[in-house]
Amino acid sequence: MQSDQERAATIALDVLKRRGNGETILDADVISRHPEIADSLRRELDKVRVINAMREQAEPDESEFDPRFTTVLPAGGDARATCLIDSHLTGQVSRTIGEPAPAHGGGSGGGATAERHDGPTIPFRPSKRPPMAHLDVCHDYQNTFTTVALRKDRNVIGRMSGEVLIEHDKQISSRHAEITREKENDGWRWWLRDLESKNGTYVMIERAVLKNGDELLIGSNNYRFTQIGTEVCWEHIVGGEPVDGLTLDPDGTWIGRDRCDDLEAFADGLLDLKHALISLDRKNRWSIKNAGSLNGIWYRITQVRLRPHAAFQLGEQRFVFRG
Repeated sequence: MQSDQERAATIALDVLKRRGNGETILDADVISRHPEIADSLRRELDKVRVINAMREQAEPDESEFDPRFTTVLPAGGDARATCLIDSHLTGQVSRTIGEPAPAHGGGSGGGATAERHDGPTIPFRPSKRPPMAHLDVCHDYQNTFTTVALRKDRNVIGRMSGEVLIEHDKQISSRHAEITREKENDGWRWWLRDLESKNGTYVMIERAVLKNGDELLIGSNNYRFTQIGTEVCWEHIVGGEPVDGLTLDPDGTWIGRDRCDDLEAFADGLLDLKHALISLDRKNRWSIKNAGSLNGIWYRITQVRLRPHAAFQLGEQRFVFRG
């Protein structure tokens, strides 16, 4: 009979393997299924996190798109349980809807003669028209949602006009953001763009390289990362202006209720005790990383490529894009 430690190690190794195959698996979900070995399992999953960090040493190609974040919501999961899988870091290939699928079968190709298809039968999907996508408009508790079909090249989300209306949220601008479908090479890409909204457009991230002026929504509050010379600060923002700040430690500064004595804004019921960590990375860049928090971290964007299951927030309304 296996000991608790052996059971935890076996489960953690299975999680590592499945994540390597591209599955989205949250530590909290794994632990909740095995409460009797929670402490041992937490330790083993921490080891898995270290192994995953070692896999991330190969940096993504910054020439294709902004590589700092890609957000993924597990299919059929609770919108609160969102985490990141960056295909450029894990080595997995993620195709946006409408991009060509890998070819089946072998052969050198060439010419106009179609090759015989020896693989499994391919399910029907339109190929002679632009693709469509779906947008889940999350309900207040985020475990249910209303789905809107995106068929146009341009789909505006706003409070007063657009294809997706959120009329009851006063923090959403009249025309707040848009989702666009654009042809590129032999496929299609979807983009999320802020339309110069007052309160910003935020995407859920797992980690990001921080640059001077970057803004994030964490818990109930907005924050700004500022770096002027050697002075690096994490500012609490209200109405676009800093009201308080915390000097960052290169060895790591925790964001969370454990640090509420250092920054009053951290006394926030939507923050975990240890919610996120800001530190210098291997390339001597400041970065923020989610610490498995319940409510996640959200990065303010002007424009970002949407990948399947990306989560974003306008005002207090959350959405999930399903390509």
